[in-house]
Amino acid sequence: MGFGHAIGPFVLVGLGMVGPAICLVFGWLTCNRVSSSLNIKEKLPRVGLWLASLSFLLTSSFLVRLHYLNSPSVNNPPEKFWIPLNWLTVLYWASVIVLVLLGKGKPRLALFVWTIVCPIFAGMLYVSA
Repeated sequence: MGFGHAIGPFVLVGLGMVGPAICLVFGWLTCNRVSSSLNIKEKLPRVGLWLASLSFLLTSSFLVRLHYLNSPSVNNPPEKFWIPLNWLTVLYWASVIVLVLLGKGKPRLALFVWTIVCPIFAGMLYVSA
């Protein structure tokens, strides 16, 4: 197994998930830094950013694993620990949708776009395995 085979999945997933990553970066940059004066509705997008970031990391990790093995998970089932982690990813993603709808503030737009773009980009990378 050469160096190119070992680093290739990271590059592929890194480039493939650049859209959702840009949304998260934009969300973090627009997030208010002074949190003591904010009411609860204005703090919800920050919680959404944390959950979206965790979901993004778990999704990217699974996709790197998928491309590293170079086979779809139908032919090569994932290890048992990926099943609850993938469910946790879906739960985080759904929670971000709820927090975007209930929250108030600048990061909401970035999070809303992330909830649409992340599954599309992840799905395209999953199908390309």
